[in-house]
Amino acid sequence: MSGRGTIHSYHIMHDVRIRVFQDQQPFNISSISLEEDPGIIMLTNLPGTAVGGVEIGAKVQVEFEDIGDGRKLPQFRVVG
Repeated sequence: MSGRGTIHSYHIMHDVRIRVFQDQQPFNISSISLEEDPGIIMLTNLPGTAVGGVEIGAKVQVEFEDIGDGRKLPQFRVVG
């Protein structure tokens, strides 16, 4: 898969109990429709995008953040 997609919808997360995200609150959590099949939706945060600054329909590209212990977290960044 290309890792490209489009923002389908979003919410602003104010209370999350997942330790890796606690210092980033509040943050955007978005539904991303993948380019290859718009019926496939991924939930992700949007690092680098201001809270409330999400644009529905914006193009995004996946990036993988190393969260330790050999784990990587797929996240999307707005492109273009």
